[in-house]
Amino acid sequence: YELEYGEFLKELDKYNKGLQPLVTMKLSEQAEWMQYFNEQKQKAQTLKAEIEKTDKEIDKMVYELYGLSEEEIAIVENLTN
Repeated sequence: YELEYGEFLKELDKYNKGLQPLVTMKLSEQAEWMQYFNEQKQKAQTLKAEIEKTDKEIDKMVYELYGLSEEEIAIVENLTN
């Protein structure tokens, strides 16, 4: 989800040894790969954002459960980030 399309192609070529290199594909095939890549990257970024949001909500619940003060919360967050 962090790679750009060009970086993705380089990584794919590393694992594609012996198969058709992506650089020799038709432009239409490359466009399909780019579209697929961008769709999957967007899904991964959305999922990552949801996970981060859920993590923050869980952290908040734990802080409330243990009755932590703002100062204690800041200490915990500084240690875990």
